[in-house]
Amino acid sequence: MSVNNDALLLALGLDGYAVVDGLVTATTATAPRLNGNVNRFVAIGTGDAAVLPSLYDAPTRSLIWVINDTAAVIQVRPFTGEMMGGTVDETLLLPTGTAALFIPVQPARIGKGGGVAPGATYVNNWRPASIA
Repeated sequence: MSVNNDALLLALGLDGYAVVDGLVTATTATAPRLNGNVNRFVAIGTGDAAVLPSLYDAPTRSLIWVINDTAAVIQVRPFTGEMMGGTVDETLLLPTGTAALFIPVQPARIGKGGGVAPGATYVNNWRPASIA
């Protein structure tokens, strides 16, 4: 485990996040779905992946963390046919010893005055941010 990932797990634990720990990736066809707020991977095969939950399932978690404590890069993908970073079926490559935060952008759920601009179209979309 990297020092950064160790510090992140400690901070998330202190904030009350439950960790789904000890995950193992699989081929894209059978990749584990990230159902927890914090998901820590410890083993991986070449070309393996993990899949974010569908943005059309209720309830979608507010934040999803993926922590890579494996010896290889993890491919994190949106649910088949959905968007991440503005691109359908986009893949985020998460190097060993790093973590990423995924935020669901769902216009139907956005509040706080952000609203939708007249005439604009918005789609459900995962927004990723990597932490090295």
